[in-house]
Amino acid sequence: MLLASYARYSSDMQRHESITAQLRAIENWAERNGHKIICNYIDEAVSGKNDDRPEFQKLIKDSSNSEWDGVVVHKLDRFWRNRYDAAIYKKKLKDNNKKIFYAEQNIDDSPERNNNGNFT
Repeated sequence: MLLASYARYSSDMQRHESITAQLRAIENWAERNGHKIICNYIDEAVSGKNDDRPEFQKLIKDSSNSEWDGVVVHKLDRFWRNRYDAAIYKKKLKDNNKKIFYAEQNIDDSPERNNNGNFT
């Protein structure tokens, strides 16, 4: 499966190394599960409490006409801080036939997905 990645850190107090670590975990997860990351969306020093994130908005927009099949984030809190708002954007991705995966969390949003992120 071809996938995009989304990485974010929230403040100037954090460092770019946070992005590097997230991307490394995402790449490792993709490799272990037989997927390929083909593009990255990265927001630096941007809060996950709202959707005022340029790369996040680009990811959502691109999901309607991209060649990738889904997006991988390090953990849910990198995608969104509020689970209610996260559900709205997860639905937008789903409406565009895109899956969402979490490299460091076993969150299963689909009844047909097994624990390692593959589909049965």
